[in-house]
Amino acid sequence: MKKNWLVFARREKCHHREALENLHFIDWTMEHNNFSIGDIVYIYPTNEDGIKFKTEVVTKNCERKDGDYWVDKNKIDSFPTYRLELRKEYFGDKLSEEDLRRYGFKGGQSKRHPLYNKPEMFAYIETIFNDSTHIKVCGDKVEEQIRSGQSFGYGGEGDSHKELKEYIFNNPNVVGIEDYTEKETEHILLSADRIDVWFKLADGSCVAVEVKSHKSTEADILRGIFQCVKYKAIMDAEDKVHRSEASNSSILVLGGTLSEHNKYYSDMLGVTVIDNVKIVK
Repeated sequence: MKKNWLVFARREKCHHREALENLHFIDWTMEHNNFSIGDIVYIYPTNEDGIKFKTEVVTKNCERKDGDYWVDKNKIDSFPTYRLELRKEYFGDKLSEEDLRRYGFKGGQSKRHPLYNKPEMFAYIETIFNDSTHIKVCGDKVEEQIRSGQSFGYGGEGDSHKELKEYIFNNPNVVGIEDYTEKETEHILLSADRIDVWFKLADGSCVAVEVKSHKSTEADILRGIFQCVKYKAIMDAEDKVHRSEASNSSILVLGGTLSEHNKYYSDMLGVTVIDNVKIVK
C-alpha cells in the first residue's frame, strides 16, 4: 500500500531546493529508509518555514545524480538511493511546523528521521496540496518530452495496446457503457484523428475511449489526457454542424496506474480516467 512520508532536507548538507528546481528530482539514500515505489514524500527544507515540495518515489537502487548540489562534495555518500521525482511545489504558509503540531507532529528529534505514521497530519497536508491555491504543478520535464516528440514510439501499434483496446471494445461495461447502438475501433473524426474505441449510445451521444497500456510512459499518458479533451471538442463540433445537441464524452483507460502528477491534469481538465484495467480472459 502506498504511504505518505515527511522528510526534513538539511540545507547545510545539500541544496535540495535548487536540485528539485533544476533536475526535477532528488536522490535520497536508501540506508535507514524504507520507501516503496509510488510512495509520496513531502519535503520540508530546514531553512524554510514549512513543507514546500511534494515528490513521488519513482525508482530505487539508483546511482546518486544530485551530487552537484551537495555542500561538501567530499561527503557525498555512495549508498544506493531512491529517486524522488518532483510533483508539486507549495508557495503558501499553511504547512509550517506550528500548523503541523496541531495535527500530531512532535518536532524536536522527530525531524531526524522520515515520518509516516501520522494519518491526521498527512490528511491535512494532502488537503493543502490538493487545493490549487499557491500550488505549482511540476510537470515541465514531462511536457518537454511531449513537445520534443520523444514521449512515445512510432512504427505501429504495440501488442499490449491492441489487446487492451480490443478488450474494451468487447467489454464496454468496463468503462460503464451498457446501452449502445454502435461501436467501432479506430473511429475516424472529421479532424482525421482516430479514436481507439468509439461508442454511440442510445440517446445519440458518443463516447471516445483513449487507451494506454501498462507500458505507456508518464508523457504518453499525459498526451492521452489531452487527446481526450480534443476528441470531445471535435465530436461536439461535428454535432454542432450537423445540428445535433448530444452530450458527448471521453474516457482515458489505463492498463497501469494514474500517477499523482497526471491525476492533477485530469482533474483540472475534467477528464475521466479508469486505471489499472486488467484483461480478463
